[in-house]
Amino acid sequence: MADTYDHIKSYLAATLEQRQRGNIPQFLQPSVYWQDFSRFTRYVRTLPDEELKFIRYHTWHLTSDQYGFYYFCLGASRRALLEEYEFLIKKLGIATRFEEDNFGIGFDTDQGKISRDLVRYLMVLVDLVKHGAFLASGSQTILEIGGGYGGLARLCLTLNPTTAYVILDIEETLFYQAVYLTNTFGTDRVVLCSPENVPIPPPKAGHVYLVPQTAYKKLLGSRFDLAINQQSMQEMNQAQVENYCDLLGKSSQRFYSCNISQHNSGVIGRTGIVQELNAYLVRRFPVVIWDSEKEAALTTRFLRKHPKLELMWDEIIKMASHVELLQRCHRLVSGEPLRRFSDAKLRRLIFQCGE
Repeated sequence: MADTYDHIKSYLAATLEQRQRGNIPQFLQPSVYWQDFSRFTRYVRTLPDEELKFIRYHTWHLTSDQYGFYYFCLGASRRALLEEYEFLIKKLGIATRFEEDNFGIGFDTDQGKISRDLVRYLMVLVDLVKHGAFLASGSQTILEIGGGYGGLARLCLTLNPTTAYVILDIEETLFYQAVYLTNTFGTDRVVLCSPENVPIPPPKAGHVYLVPQTAYKKLLGSRFDLAINQQSMQEMNQAQVENYCDLLGKSSQRFYSCNISQHNSGVIGRTGIVQELNAYLVRRFPVVIWDSEKEAALTTRFLRKHPKLELMWDEIIKMASHVELLQRCHRLVSGEPLRRFSDAKLRRLIFQCGE
C-alpha cells in the first residue's frame, strides 16, 4: 500500500500539460464522451492520500459497480454472485484466489471479498485462457488499450506473475490505474512512462507499464503476444479506433475485443463515438480465431426467426439477473456465465493480427 501518491499526481499533471501544449493530431484528443467523464470525475484526482487508498469506492465512474449495491442488497444477490465466481474459477481449472483486498468493494464471502467487477473481469480471463490467448504460466507481454481502473491487469498478473503488462490509456484514467495498481503491487512494480520523448524500458515480468495515449508511437517498435480491449473502443470515435488498429497491426500477434456494436442513436449523436465497431474490426482483421457470436449462432438464428420467442428470451435473461434458480439453469444449460443487461450484447472476438 502506498504511503503517498505525490509521484502519481505529478505524473498526471505532466501528462495533461504535454497533451495541452503538444502539437498532437485531433484523433489523440479525448472524445466528447471522455471529455465529459473526465470533467465529472476530476474530484477523484484531488483526494487526499488517505482517501486514495479506497480508490475502488470511486471506480464506479468507469465500470458502474457501486459500493452501495453491496451495502443494501439482499442475501440472494450475494449467493448468486458467489456462485458465478465459483463457476468461473472452476472453468479456469486453477486454485488461485482473486478476491478484492481489504480496501476494495464487494460481498464478504468464504472466497474473500467478491464484486461484480471481479466477476466481469474473470469472464474475460476465462475467454482468454480457454482459447489459448493468455498463458496461465510462462512469460508473455500483454498490451491493454483502455484499462479501466486496472482490474483486469491485476487478475492477469495474479494468475501469471511472469506476465509483463502495458496499459495505453487516456491520461485521466491512468490516474485510477496508477493508484489502484500501486495499492496492489507497490510502487516498484508500477512504471509511469514519461509523456516526453523518452523510450519505454523493456517490459519486465510482473511489472505494469502505464503509457499515456498521446505517446502511443513509443509502442510501435514493441511486440506483444496479446492486445486487449474491453469495452472502451466502443466509447471512441472512428479516427481513434482506426489509429489503434494501425498500432495493433504493427505490434500485436493477437487481439481480443469485448465490445458492443452499437450505442443508441442519442449517445452517438451527442458524442460522435464510433458506429458499428465490431463490423469494422472484422473487416480490419479478417482472420478470426474465435467469435462469440458464431459460437451462439444457432440459437441466435433461431430466435431471430421467431421475434416473440426472442423477446421472451430477453425477458428471461433480465429475470435471471435477479432470480437464483434461473441463473443456475442458465449456467447448467449453456455452460457459460450469465451476462447481465447490456453485457449480453457484448461480442467477444480474438483476431490474429500479425505473424
